[in-house]
Amino acid sequence: MHSDEIVGLTKLGDFLTGAFLFPHTSRLLGSLSLHTHWIEFGGSASRLARSLLESFGAMSYIYLLHFFFSKKIYRYSNMKLAMCMFYDDPISHYASITEKINRTYCEKHDIDLVVSQIPVYANRHSAWESVPLMLKQLERGDHDYVIWIDADAFFYHNAPSVRELIETDPSCDFLFSWDYPGNDHVQLHREINTGVYIVKNTEFSKKFLRTWAYDESLFHNTTMKYRWDQGVLNDMIRQDLLSINAHIKVFEYGYLQHFFKEELATLPKSPWVYHMAGRRASNKEYERYDDTIAYFEKMVASHSI
Repeated sequence: MHSDEIVGLTKLGDFLTGAFLFPHTSRLLGSLSLHTHWIEFGGSASRLARSLLESFGAMSYIYLLHFFFSKKIYRYSNMKLAMCMFYDDPISHYASITEKINRTYCEKHDIDLVVSQIPVYANRHSAWESVPLMLKQLERGDHDYVIWIDADAFFYHNAPSVRELIETDPSCDFLFSWDYPGNDHVQLHREINTGVYIVKNTEFSKKFLRTWAYDESLFHNTTMKYRWDQGVLNDMIRQDLLSINAHIKVFEYGYLQHFFKEELATLPKSPWVYHMAGRRASNKEYERYDDTIAYFEKMVASHSI
């Protein structure tokens, strides 16, 4: 949302709460939530219409409805979202905590959290479980967008609504993030990181996810077996299978997600997600637990959870 739109609604709020305290204004204000980064209408369209009509009369009602719909606030708020996670017992010591952190974010922003611990594959690494789980959720048809987040990642509880991110390009079927650029291999062969991504519920998205999840030829012939699902995705994008490049947007590293705590001081804005990837194998499990429990305890101390 542009700054002039936020200013416009702020002025409207000032008008409603200023010297003109209409008898039914509280109904309208009760259905609006104004955030620093985002504005959401939390009620039904019928309740909004009734409140406006009762408070301001027919002409003002028409004008204000035009304001709400022209600024896309109604569309933002009616966007139904789900977030998916998968983890198994070996990582549950920290994944159960990232689940709690992500649940707090989801509850704050009206997102349905879907957590699975039942694997689909018998012969693939657990990282692969994201793709069939995302496909299953899209095929249910209950949501406009579905968000994937790895079990070693969490949304900052004070991050703005992910709807703001989606609205940067609502025409795209997939929103991805570039991988950490500090790795020599990544610098030579830029890769998408699949630790967090967003999928629009379209027929194209579901067709692409089916291919990504179940095409055995792609799985067995990937040039990046050590990257699991991420390797096959990057193969598909380099080959432009199903003309995928016309359907994606890729955010720069550090915008949607980041990997290391020390980066926060140097990034131009705080990312949505802390993804604890890129650790040395010898101590990564300890680091993930330590970082996760430290953030969780900070949330508890600030009464954010």
